[in-house]
Amino acid sequence: MKSTANGMHRNQLLQRLFTGVGLVLGLAATVSTGALKAEGLTTDSSEHLLVGTVDNYLPCSDEANNNYEGLSIDVWRRVAENINRPYTIVSLPTFSQAVDAAAFGSVDLIASCHKITPERLELVEFSVPYTRDSLGMLSRKNNSLKIGIGTQLLEDTIIKTSLITLLVISGMSALGVASLEKNFDGMSGFSGKPSTRFTKAWIMLLLGSGVDKLLHQNQRAHALIVLASGIRILFLSILVGTTAALIFEDRKPMNANNINKSYLNKILSEGVAVNAGTKMHDWLLNQVEIHNLDQASHSGIVATERKGALSEALDSGLANHTVSDVSVLTQVLQNVDEPDNYWISLEMPNKTPQAFIFGANLDPTTKQAINIALSRLNYEGDTARLEASWQKTSTNPSTR
Repeated sequence: MKSTANGMHRNQLLQRLFTGVGLVLGLAATVSTGALKAEGLTTDSSEHLLVGTVDNYLPCSDEANNNYEGLSIDVWRRVAENINRPYTIVSLPTFSQAVDAAAFGSVDLIASCHKITPERLELVEFSVPYTRDSLGMLSRKNNSLKIGIGTQLLEDTIIKTSLITLLVISGMSALGVASLEKNFDGMSGFSGKPSTRFTKAWIMLLLGSGVDKLLHQNQRAHALIVLASGIRILFLSILVGTTAALIFEDRKPMNANNINKSYLNKILSEGVAVNAGTKMHDWLLNQVEIHNLDQASHSGIVATERKGALSEALDSGLANHTVSDVSVLTQVLQNVDEPDNYWISLEMPNKTPQAFIFGANLDPTTKQAINIALSRLNYEGDTARLEASWQKTSTNPSTR
């Protein structure tokens, strides 16, 4: 087992090495030929910063028609203006490739919403965080919600106890009234066998309908009816309150830390779209390992890189779920054909800090200047305002 783990670790290191070399050569060739999709080109190489960003990941970062946009890009522009450094922005396809580019010194900085994780900190150095986000899952609505809540209602202890209590109290009260009123003799609306009269009184007390017909001559029977009606109101209130709480709770996203093997099997069988090379992709693969699912389960994971691929996977039926940052899911929700048919079904309770990544060759003075500029933007509320602006843009596509 140990040798297998070591072998896997060596393979990962070799893979990262080849990826890093490829990125260095690829970026160098692109810059030298002038084919680079870039912003802020300058001839002063001594002060010039090469900034990488992950494409197709709004509201974080995106490149379209040689124009870069997103929260990370807006924050970086403020920082660059503050430290007075010229720069060129280059697009990178995935978050994992962006980490490798920084680790191998292919770029001076990565300006995207990279989560600060222990694994990444072993490879690269992060800046001061400027935002936070959590993992979530957008799912197609189906009848499982109705079935699930029905099962919950039937299994809830408070609801079962309240229903049994209502049945018993109304039954005993009906029995008491029948005894006091001589089996309802002479009472309007009561005829037939004694058992039929008793059942009718029981239903009246249980439902609270037509109770006035039970009021006859016996004063003790009156008191018993009033008592039974009061108890009925009390337990009906408990029933309504508990049912409402369960329905509300069922519509809240499930805690992503609480998923089990059967739930994971179910969503994978229905298809889960995810951005390739992200921590969300890693999380999905890790869940498959943790729950000892077979290799066939991997076929349920639809890893994408293209712009708009997450919403396309949902619209086409290739996937019924998509896992990403909650802020990205908000963007996806606006781009699907029928947004009302989807909901956030799963979410991590914690938000992870996100930050820029420093390239391996970036000098300490520039790192400090960037951190100071970011801290100032955080302290003065500029990053919060920029984030709010992008959240508003995400929920109003017409403003883009």
